[in-house]
Amino acid sequence: MSEHTTPPIRCIEFVDYVTDWEEGALSDHIRAEVEEHLAFCTTCIAYVHQLRATVSSLRGVLDEAPPAQAREAALAAFRARRQGG
Repeated sequence: MSEHTTPPIRCIEFVDYVTDWEEGALSDHIRAEVEEHLAFCTTCIAYVHQLRATVSSLRGVLDEAPPAQAREAALAAFRARRQGG
């Protein structure tokens, strides 16, 4: 009798799990599946890098800007990040 295994997670499932994975809020089983997916999926690796860059760019920017200026402050942070500064 063959051993039952679950199919690997797909990219769309990875996206659903990534925030909880970053925060360490996944079960050991799901965390292992997410990390196994990251071991071979260059698209999701790039997604994680982009997500981390976004969080880094926004860290503190939105807290410092008044609500009316938050959108412009966020866009300025993204522009600066894209230009390398």
